[in-house]
Amino acid sequence: MPAALQALEDRPPLVSVIVAARNAAPTLGACLASIARLDYPHVEVLVADDGSTDETAAIARRAGARVVDAAGAGPAAARNLAVAASAGRVIAFTDADCEVPPDWLSVLVAALDRPGIAAAGGSQIQVFGGGSDARAGAAIEAFFRLAALFFDYPREGGSPRAVAHVASCNSVYRREAFLEVGGFTPGLFPGEDVDLDYRLRQRGYRAWFVPSVRVRHHRPGGWAGFMRMMRRYGRGQGVLVRLHGPFRLAHAVPPVLVLALVVQAGLFAPWSRPAVLVLDALAAAAMAAVLAAAVPVSRWPGAVAAGAVALAQWTAGYVEGLASAPPECPAGAPTR
Repeated sequence: MPAALQALEDRPPLVSVIVAARNAAPTLGACLASIARLDYPHVEVLVADDGSTDETAAIARRAGARVVDAAGAGPAAARNLAVAASAGRVIAFTDADCEVPPDWLSVLVAALDRPGIAAAGGSQIQVFGGGSDARAGAAIEAFFRLAALFFDYPREGGSPRAVAHVASCNSVYRREAFLEVGGFTPGLFPGEDVDLDYRLRQRGYRAWFVPSVRVRHHRPGGWAGFMRMMRRYGRGQGVLVRLHGPFRLAHAVPPVLVLALVVQAGLFAPWSRPAVLVLDALAAAAMAAVLAAAVPVSRWPGAVAAGAVALAQWTAGYVEGLASAPPECPAGAPTR
């Protein structure tokens, strides 16, 4: 059972907003401007600068934020350093390529009053590059809509509810719970937020999802950036499985993929070919139903293309993650 969470007696409690940034000059100004427009009255802003070589630190200081220099220690360690330098009873996280809505903190901080809730978060509006990347961006955005039906990172819609994970680009945490599990695991990226929420759940805490609180998350619009991102995501999930064993729906993707390939091998055997063709037809019908629920028919080709790219890159990264040496979780943090 978790330790009793202290009531947020200060009304409103001070919130330390921590912005993870690395060479973020193109987007950081808009991020900090959105934070300045918050309707929440009691905020301090810290930029966790993870070894930037551009104008990131200067932009942050001009906007009135405190800069915590993490000297390239990585996103997880950089956020931990910023938490250590902060004073809020509530810690909020977003990224330098995000813009938050005015009610971001007022809604999410209120969610922390629910019994046993140690974290709260919202959804994302995926924003992709224009120009020559516009077509790729449209296909990738369609893929994220499709993935949101199954996986928690791009989750959106529905009513507020308890969830296993809230993304670090749009989340708030009770300080005492965050510190109790040792914060983010240094050296783990991406997936450091999934790992944090897993360890909180192991202590009996819960997270609360508020879909109406949506941040604008700027993404690379081209295929090359998308491929790198999906490979990183896959690698992070492989490392998480090394740390904790399988515990998410995404961790079932590689075994299901292997099973699907084994089934397709049945096409080469005359006795099993009819059954495999029936299974393929059922799978195609199910995929069509899923696509229809996520995106218009005109966007199906882009969603399928982006999905194929994502599956290939994510799986390759996952295998790399399984083969790598995982970092050590913070002292005292529960693991398998």
